[in-house]
Amino acid sequence: AAEAEEKRRAEDEAHRLREQEELERISAAEAEEKCRAEDEAQRVREQEELACIAAAEAEEKRRAEDEAHRLREQEELERISAAEAEEKCRAEDEAQRVREQEELACIAAAEAEEK
Repeated sequence: AAEAEEKRRAEDEAHRLREQEELERISAAEAEEKCRAEDEAQRVREQEELACIAAAEAEEKRRAEDEAHRLREQEELERISAAEAEEKCRAEDEAQRVREQEELACIAAAEAEEK
């Protein structure tokens, strides 16, 4: 009976050890799965952060291109305005020259009339 009791105790201990090993194996697998999930979550966060950075850089590039375009248009308008102002000045100079020629012609006609 003592031998049977000893054998039963040994079997119970072996069973308890197998259950403990199984629980440890399950616990290790769960810990490994948790670690994998955390790594994946970190990778996703990093990808999202990179996407945000890329979007911000694209927006900054778009703004810079818009500003460069606006400056080119402004320079073109200023060039046109300067050309128009120069043309107006030439026209006024020409009108002044014509008035002076007409005045000289009138003076010459009056002098010729006096003679």
